[in-house]
Parts: sequence; C-alpha cells; structure tokens
Amino acid sequence: MNIFVVLLILAGLIVGFIVIIEHVVRTAVDTSKMATDVKEIKRMLKSFKESQFEE
Repeated sequence: MNIFVVLLILAGLIVGFIVIIEHVVRTAVDTSKMATDVKEIKRMLKSFKESQFEE
C-alpha cells in the first residue's frame, strides 16, 4: 500500500513536470513566432513604402 502511494505521488509529479515544460516550450515558440511575424510586417511595410516612393 505504501509503495502504491509513493508511485502515485511520483507519477503525479512527473505529469506536472511534463505539463510545465510543455507550457514553457509552447510560450517560447509563440514568442519567437511573434518576433518573426513582427520582423515580417516591418519588412513588408518597408517594401511597401519603397514601392510608394518609386511611383
């Protein structure tokens, strides 16, 4: 019975740890994707201004 309780607690901790890691990774991916999107938007705006300037 005692071993079962210890295994249950251990499993709970492992699952919690995995969830936290997954959340951190997802947040990091979202942040880097957002940064890439911002760069892309700036580049598009720059090329749009240049095309306006040429006309």
